[in-house]
Amino acid sequence: MLLARTCLGCGTVVRGRSRCEACSKTAARGYGSAWQRTARDLISARLRCARCSTTTDLTVDHITPLSKGGTNNPSNLRVLCRPCNSGRSNNSREF
Repeated sequence: MLLARTCLGCGTVVRGRSRCEACSKTAARGYGSAWQRTARDLISARLRCARCSTTTDLTVDHITPLSKGGTNNPSNLRVLCRPCNSGRSNNSREF
């Protein structure tokens, strides 16, 4: 019988693992606990989307995507709402 425990990423109950499937995929892409802390700190410091100024559904965006040589350095990060961030996709151009 597998033990029930809470996911280290989101707190949902999982059996026989330390992370749920969604958190495992996120951590495998390089967005583990260190990234989660960085994102949380940046969002709490900048409470608005840099593009549309909304205060809801905020995420952290890489100005130059990691896939195009960007880094997790704070100078390459900005807060965007999910719709603005999703609209950018993997483009390294500004709005």
